[in-house]
Amino acid sequence: MSRLKAASILVLLSFAAACDDKKQDIVSPSSVALVDFVNATPTTTIPFVGSTRAWAAPLSFQQWSTGCTDIQPGTQTLTFKTSPTPAAPTSVDIASTAATPFTPGTRVTTILASNGTTSSVILLPETFVNVNPGSYGVRIVNATGSAADFYAIVPGAAVAGTPTAALGALSATGGTTGANAYITLPITTTRIRMFATGTQTGTLATFDVANAPNSQGVTVIFAKNVSGTILPFVVMQCDVR
Repeated sequence: MSRLKAASILVLLSFAAACDDKKQDIVSPSSVALVDFVNATPTTTIPFVGSTRAWAAPLSFQQWSTGCTDIQPGTQTLTFKTSPTPAAPTSVDIASTAATPFTPGTRVTTILASNGTTSSVILLPETFVNVNPGSYGVRIVNATGSAADFYAIVPGAAVAGTPTAALGALSATGGTTGANAYITLPITTTRIRMFATGTQTGTLATFDVANAPNSQGVTVIFAKNVSGTILPFVVMQCDVR
């Protein structure tokens, strides 16, 4: 065998070994937990996993991290901090979760919410499974400081009967376990109306799910802006980066 040919084979073998090493560095979604951060308060915020910044851009009211943050298996604390400004250049903690165990292959939505001047974090497991064609799933989050009843109706229909969901302040359908969090609805039932508990008059807020995603799930969050007006918005699951 010529020296040139032998050298070429060694180069190819080295390249193949390097490629194998790189394959081992690829993070699979099944090997980490995937977290979405949502800001349901008027305070612009930056999310952190432990001491590491989790999302590059600050999140304003109604914004969320569209790309999933990978969290290594184990116990972590998720924190929302203030976004530095010229007047307040140092970030301070707004609210944090307790030390929480994260397992591989799971998804979690983390929401910064407020009750008056007190902020807290709502941690919601993602438990949606596809529903039959012609239907979609909706999870309702009450990120306001008051309990409320929610009705899902066809636009133009009257509100009647029992609420689709009755939620306390800073809570969601499915609660912290995520069990039955997504309510299955026909894709024509796209209007969600919020009322004070036990009433069906004096609507507090209304949200129309535009282009209800056939066989998929959405999260609708009812939250207050800086003036105290309830402005609902929709959040989709984050994309794997």
